Amino acid sequence: MPRKREDVEREIKKLSGKMSKLKGELKNAKSRSMIKCNNCNKRTQVSKLVYLQTHWYEEPYSCTAGDRWHEGEGQFICSKCGVKNRLINRREKITDLKDYFSKVENVYEQREPYSFLREPEVFVI
Repeated sequence: MPRKREDVEREIKKLSGKMSKLKGELKNAKSRSMIKCNNCNKRTQVSKLVYLQTHWYEEPYSCTAGDRWHEGEGQFICSKCGVKNRLINRREKITDLKDYFSKVENVYEQREPYSFLREPEVFVI
């Protein structure tokens, strides 16, 4: 025999409360995840580090292509030794933890725009 609508709604409300609590617990667990520095081998909680999101520029070409920024790799600076670490080719899925770092900073590669149009410098000796 099918259940009454009110019973189903009551159970959904109860389960959504449990789901919300579990999501909070998962967020806390992810923010406590440890990440190892490639230089000093010390481990630090993700929530105590700043995630550096790099971006690289694609110069314009043809009529409508290029002239845009692309998201690059993730990095962090070790709080113990101060060395910048790249977050690629690691066993841990660090990019999945991006939102759990203390802060996400966007880093843009600084390159002179339209440098390909300039004449090359010639040195006479």
